[in-house]
Amino acid sequence: MAYVVLWRFRVRPEHVARFERAYGPHGDWAALFGRCRGFIGIELVRDVGVPGVYVTIDRWRIASDYDAMLRENIGDYTRLDAECAALTLTEEKLGAYETTGLSGLS
Repeated sequence: MAYVVLWRFRVRPEHVARFERAYGPHGDWAALFGRCRGFIGIELVRDVGVPGVYVTIDRWRIASDYDAMLRENIGDYTRLDAECAALTLTEEKLGAYETTGLSGLS
């Protein structure tokens, strides 16, 4: 099993390339999370029907690893979130979930 956090973004057209770099599997967020215990990886997916809409899938071993990352890195997290805010029109947390183990992703 794994713990996943999903976010949906509407990206400003002029910032798509920068957004993809920052939120991709080797981007700024992955670098921050990669310093933390239990981080598995980030997947960035693009809506095929609506240009500029993306979802990030942040994978963690367990929920407490994600919670610890927030507590221990709140300054860096807040700074990076503020820097990246200019890239998007909207940002929405879709939720946090546990995988069932049936998808092959755990």
